[in-house]
Amino acid sequence: EIGPFKLNTSRNNFERGKTDNFSVEGQEIGAVNRIRIGHDNKGFGPGWFLDSVEVVNEATGDKSEFRCQRWLAKDEDDGKISRELSVGDGASHGSHGYKVTILTGDRPHAGTSANVFCEVVGSEGST
Repeated sequence: EIGPFKLNTSRNNFERGKTDNFSVEGQEIGAVNRIRIGHDNKGFGPGWFLDSVEVVNEATGDKSEFRCQRWLAKDEDDGKISRELSVGDGASHGSHGYKVTILTGDRPHAGTSANVFCEVVGSEGST
């Protein structure tokens, strides 16, 4: 596991239809097979429509893609503000650095001002 870590590079992260990139360091975690992602439900308009997350092993370029296409909001969908997303075979191996790319959905009010966190889980242990 790497995380959970707060995702924040600028004041305007997670805006409607935008892509945000984050670099994450941690111990070797093996094949990336799932992530946990969510937010703290704070700030103005904390509901967030998450389209997808991509995790790239920065050493090998191997990619793991996680499709969500759901709301993380107390007042939308099923009311959950965090989700665990899984991927099939062929995920990343061998690096201590991962690039996490997040695409916020292009829907009205899809962005969030809440503090977003993510946890990357591998097959070989945790950080």
